[in-house]
Amino acid sequence: QEQEALKQEALKQKQEKKGNSSNKKEENEKRLEESMAKAKQLAKEREKNTMAKKEQSKKLIEAKKLEAQKKSDQKKKEMQVIQAKKDEKLKLAEEKKMEAQRKAMVEKTKEKKPRKTKPKVLEKIPTAVKEEIEKTLIRETKKRIREKSRAVDESKKRVPVKKNKKAEVVLKAAVETMKKASNIEINQVVEVPHTSVPKMIVEPPRASPLAKLLASEHKVDLAHLTSGSGQNGRILADDVRAFVTKLEDMQGSIFFANTTAS
Repeated sequence: QEQEALKQEALKQKQEKKGNSSNKKEENEKRLEESMAKAKQLAKEREKNTMAKKEQSKKLIEAKKLEAQKKSDQKKKEMQVIQAKKDEKLKLAEEKKMEAQRKAMVEKTKEKKPRKTKPKVLEKIPTAVKEEIEKTLIRETKKRIREKSRAVDESKKRVPVKKNKKAEVVLKAAVETMKKASNIEINQVVEVPHTSVPKMIVEPPRASPLAKLLASEHKVDLAHLTSGSGQNGRILADDVRAFVTKLEDMQGSIFFANTTAS
């Protein structure tokens, strides 16, 4: 009986152990299920958070792109405005330049530019001084003719013709008075030659038909033109034009000097 009681107790203990182990297994399984559910929940929450962060970052990136695009568009507009202003300034400058060139061309066409010739021309001088010089030249020419005739008569004695310095002094004094009266610089002065006998009447050099026509139109005496720029000193139309231009300039300068003096 005692042995049977011991066996029964042992069986009870085994059954209790089995029940406890099964209970523990169930508890462990429940715990595992709960932990798995929690892990799944956490994973879902993390995924939601990551998705939300991604969406937020996308929105931020889009906003930054839009802001950058707006700034670039604004800069482009500003650059276009600046370029338009520059183009307008360049256009105005080009128009001013063209206008200045046009005015310069008009002024050049208005201005008379005679050829740079060097004709041996007597400048226009006051009438009183001119008459005095002509009288002096005539007197000295007569004296030289007389002296030359004496020299020819006395050629056997080999008496040289003396230079009349008095005539040169008188001529220089007349030229100085002419300069003071007209305030004009005389480039060339006719000197009385010492070795040859000057003619009483100086014939004008040959002139072209066009030069004669211009001289008659402008009422210019061709005797004032001692030589021209043509072949063998022939007077051309350009020489007459240059002489007329000089006379006009001299008259203008004399008028200006008289007005300023008055």
